[in-house]
Amino acid sequence: MEYVAFIFAIFGFFAYIELSKLKNRVNDLEAQLSKIKGTSHFESAQTIKKLVEQNLGRRVYLNLREGYEDQEIYMAVYQKREIVMVDADGGWILVNVGSPKGTLEKLIRVESIQSIDVVSDEK
Repeated sequence: MEYVAFIFAIFGFFAYIELSKLKNRVNDLEAQLSKIKGTSHFESAQTIKKLVEQNLGRRVYLNLREGYEDQEIYMAVYQKREIVMVDADGGWILVNVGSPKGTLEKLIRVESIQSIDVVSDEK
């Protein structure tokens, strides 16, 4: 009986390795599609870039794509702390993330952003 469990564990391990390789290939293909005009990935990337340029210096909540998660950004959004987009250059964005220890500067790739929610300053 122990051998059967061991064999299933081995097959499970190989399946996990193949799945992670497949996920990396899909991410690479999505990155390539975001550079080709006329694709939905390209349009999405252009929309995100426009949102970034329009909202520099404003408070935002960032939702990152799967595989690009960042603990500080996730906690800042979850705890409704301040995230301010400071600068954007090419495919990168500089943000200041509020944390209990102070303000952290983070450099984020534009392709890693799934959505941007602008925080209204009205109270």
